[in-house]
Amino acid sequence: MNKRIFLIVITMVLSTYAQDSDQNCYEWMHFERNKSFTDTTFLGNGAMLYYQWNCDSTWLTFKKEEEVILKSYLDCDPFLCSSLGLTFIKEYPSYLLFIHNWSSGCCTPPDLVFIDKSTGHEKKRIGNWQFIWGDADEDYALYFTDTTYTDLVYLNHETDVEYPYPFESKKVRESLDNNGAMYLHDIFSNYDKKYNSFIFKFTTENGDSEKIVMNIK
Repeated sequence: MNKRIFLIVITMVLSTYAQDSDQNCYEWMHFERNKSFTDTTFLGNGAMLYYQWNCDSTWLTFKKEEEVILKSYLDCDPFLCSSLGLTFIKEYPSYLLFIHNWSSGCCTPPDLVFIDKSTGHEKKRIGNWQFIWGDADEDYALYFTDTTYTDLVYLNHETDVEYPYPFESKKVRESLDNNGAMYLHDIFSNYDKKYNSFIFKFTTENGDSEKIVMNIK
């Protein structure tokens, strides 16, 4: 008798869970923001990027000769899924530029991710502990090569050329520590691209503002 009651209870729980899942799926299907969610991005080399989703998961696909799943999330509203993980930014001659969002809100910096245009595989990643700033309209990214924070790089996305700028050892680390900054973008600001120069401000360990000019010719 007890066994029968147990089975009945389990059946009722599973039935309720299924109804809740079906309800969530129905709501997702009818959200206005999700109706056009499967729009396809056509790339210059004939490749495609597109989202697909069902009641169980949402995934982003790269397709050329083969299909590559770039990201996938279980039980996630499709629109919300688009703001997590890899997000397509722009196509460049040498790669596809993505950012990897570690959270859907403010204010954790993303990784920069460079995807091969022919295979859909990751070529390079700039971690959020390296990344300072980027502008897809101006086609550049600013970052350090590693955590010694001595080799700053300005990357021109259009040409895939890197322009280096040296920092003194411990200069960046001391600024982060003394200014109570969590991320690199907290101590860099006022970015300005002018002809063959890139200008920005760096907050020193004393809280002073230092103007830096990089040659990007």
